[in-house]
Amino acid sequence: MKKKLEGYDFYREVLGSPVKVVAPMVDMSELAWRELSRSYGADLCYTPMFHSSHFASSATYRVENFTTNTADRPLIVQFCSNSPETLLKAPYSALIPLL
Repeated sequence: MKKKLEGYDFYREVLGSPVKVVAPMVDMSELAWRELSRSYGADLCYTPMFHSSHFASSATYRVENFTTNTADRPLIVQFCSNSPETLLKAPYSALIPLL
């Protein structure tokens, strides 16, 4: 099994050592904004904050709120939750679009 990368190894090997990072903004971190940011040199972008319970249980919520493409990498996807169990379910719902 491949060793889980942590700290600087994760930053360098997975994220590609980004220098210019576009911080998440309320109602302004959708795909169009991320594409514009990358066209001006952003190395790493964040998605808007997603409610993990809605994300994990509703395909409609995922389709309407989460868009990406192959050029939108590296990308940090954010989730909020009041339940650790629900929080852990949300990323698995996003695996198909991210591959």
